[in-house]
Amino acid sequence: MEKQIEKLSSGNPTRYLTQMSPPEVEMNEDKYYQAVTEDKKTHRIHFDKIILFQSGSKSGVIEVHTEQDVLRVRGQITKVARVGSEFFSTFTSYTVNTNHIRRIHTTKREVELSNGRVVPIASSRIKVLLDRLPAHIQSV
Repeated sequence: MEKQIEKLSSGNPTRYLTQMSPPEVEMNEDKYYQAVTEDKKTHRIHFDKIILFQSGSKSGVIEVHTEQDVLRVRGQITKVARVGSEFFSTFTSYTVNTNHIRRIHTTKREVELSNGRVVPIASSRIKVLLDRLPAHIQSV
């Protein structure tokens, strides 16, 4: 474990994650997420187009919600949570792109995204998220 932490802090974290990820999932320095869907098609999606990652109903499957589609790919939500600085894990099964956050409902413990989707946020994560976001994001 110490060697993993040493590698992560001493190099490019994205490159490290690429090496540690299963072969079906790849993140690269160009801010693209590349994955193989359940039907064996390869997709390369720019981070800006990804709204959220969600654990799928089946073990080892992640749903990648984009502006146009929802892709089901093989992988683990814990690995994609560390893909890039624009992604934030709001709850165990959800990792959102902070550039797609419209509003944070602090009393309901929910995050509203640009596609209208509302996902839960753990109460312990609300302040951390608010500190990371620009002031123009509404908190209610």
